[in-house]
Amino acid sequence: MTDALSILRSLDDVPPRPRRLTAGKTLFLTGERITHLFAVQSGRVDLQRHMPDGSAIKLQSAGAGELLAEASLFSPRYHCDAEGAENAELLAFSKPAILKAIAAKPDAALALLGQFAGRLQGLRAQTALLAIKSAHERVLAWLRFQPMEDGCVRIDRPWKQIAGEIGLTHEAVYRALARLEREGAIKRLDGAVQL
Repeated sequence: MTDALSILRSLDDVPPRPRRLTAGKTLFLTGERITHLFAVQSGRVDLQRHMPDGSAIKLQSAGAGELLAEASLFSPRYHCDAEGAENAELLAFSKPAILKAIAAKPDAALALLGQFAGRLQGLRAQTALLAIKSAHERVLAWLRFQPMEDGCVRIDRPWKQIAGEIGLTHEAVYRALARLEREGAIKRLDGAVQL
């Protein structure tokens, strides 16, 4: 399946404009009118919603190849703030041009909808994982959600990053992995985990 960024790049009438975002700088703020859909080429951008008490809830940490705030394509205003978590290279796609192009190309519209549906499915799985209280059970559930080949899950990023994605400290993840291995539920291999 083609990813959402590839689909947007394939739209002839929607040329992307490169944009740089420095760590700590704001790309857009809650309530601003939406004129572009952004994709991260390199670096990382965080989406956050600021609460009345001054706290912030992180909604997404987008890395290379990911779209930012996909829902903005169908909304008049941003529902969150975007800030550079690290220096980032972005592509800005005109929202009106995207909507016009996908209206004229149903195949592209369906492919984009498929990507959005996959993202929604992933977020539902993440919500289910975050509801699991026990660290070792959460790690095991995460492993079971991953694609497997011959009973193995390929680990394609650092455990520290995975820990953040599933709402645990990396120390808790390492302890959970050690426990699961001691109990015989998993076997850690080089770059993979066997269930």
